[in-house]
Amino acid sequence: MKTPRYSHIMSHIRRQDGDEGMWVIQTNDEHCRGVASRAEGFSSVFGMGDWGRLMGLLHDRGKESDAFQCKIRYSSGYDISKMPTDAAPHSLAGAIVMHSKYADGMGLMSNPIAGHHRGL
Repeated sequence: MKTPRYSHIMSHIRRQDGDEGMWVIQTNDEHCRGVASRAEGFSSVFGMGDWGRLMGLLHDRGKESDAFQCKIRYSSGYDISKMPTDAAPHSLAGAIVMHSKYADGMGLMSNPIAGHHRGL
């Protein structure tokens, strides 16, 4: 994945309630750290907190691609000059990292990362 050209990598963006001029931006790092903390808590119940944390950190890393950043900016109305191109599903990047770096048992966690928006 090439390095994005954006000064901040967005995960979510919305208009602030009651103010059409202000945007509320959640960076991808903030989002992934928040999901990692929650996933660690949920999976600690059955002794797999570390795995849950790692899955949370990786689950949306594909949003960091230039193509996906264009999609976020365009679809939100934040920057309609950023016409999106076809982008790979954003969950794929984290799944590839998990599978390639953790070929032992943790490689099994690549499937839930890849499918995290597919009802798994």
